[in-house]
Amino acid sequence: MSWSSKKIFSFLVGAAVVSSALVGCSGDATVGPDPGTPVIPASGGVPQNTGTSNETRGATEQPQQVQVTVGGGPQSASLPGGISLTTGEQVALFPAGQVILQGLSTIGGGNVAHQTRQEAGEIWVRDHNSNVSYYSGVKVTTSGTLSGPFVLPNGDYEIFMHGPFTISNGGQILNVQTIILDGQVRNGVASVPMTISGQLPVNGGSSYPLRLDIQLPSQFAVGFVDLRVVHANGILHQDKTLNNGHAQFHDLTFSGNSVIPAVGLQTVEFRYSDTPFND
Repeated sequence: MSWSSKKIFSFLVGAAVVSSALVGCSGDATVGPDPGTPVIPASGGVPQNTGTSNETRGATEQPQQVQVTVGGGPQSASLPGGISLTTGEQVALFPAGQVILQGLSTIGGGNVAHQTRQEAGEIWVRDHNSNVSYYSGVKVTTSGTLSGPFVLPNGDYEIFMHGPFTISNGGQILNVQTIILDGQVRNGVASVPMTISGQLPVNGGSSYPLRLDIQLPSQFAVGFVDLRVVHANGILHQDKTLNNGHAQFHDLTFSGNSVIPAVGLQTVEFRYSDTPFND
């Protein structure tokens, strides 16, 4: 699966997941971080609920407010541009107000009108059947939560979270320009990490010897996940086979160089697939 813009789902995630792609580890996964290596504790996950659409909507250029039933009650949520919806169709709902990753922040604010270009904090979505990404209608706030709920029906998507983002803990900071979640919504459940735990590197630090654990929903107990981090020193990349929805990323290196540039990371991408990745 690829990103749009050319490539501008696959979570929130750091963001998810997002953040999943942030770390590497040299050595056995059971080895803890070197006490002298500065790290940021990773704690979070991409919140979601399963709902049912109460109405039929055709795809439009701009996001639409739609009514869905979640947990027995009605709720209004944003349907990203470029995506249609049918009454009774199952949807994955990403709720507002829950922290995606501890310490995540952006200069973006609350809800804004549809933008003609990506701005700080905005979340854009591309259906894999389209070459174009569309604004979701929501942003990542300065406190690392969604400014409003949005929904995705069953399908294959790429979710783009446009920064710049900062992940911080005390005086330790990691900057990330773009977070990408790439995967599926199946039976109203998205293939994004429910939980993220481990350690993240810091600006100007090293990914040695860090590790990151992710847990996907039970609907994705089997399959394959991929973590890709792009920074000025190159690309850190690793594929894993899920074990009951769990994977641990470690030994993520680029030509033996695990040094994180002082400016942080350009892109963090987390992908899910039913079949092994061939890139």
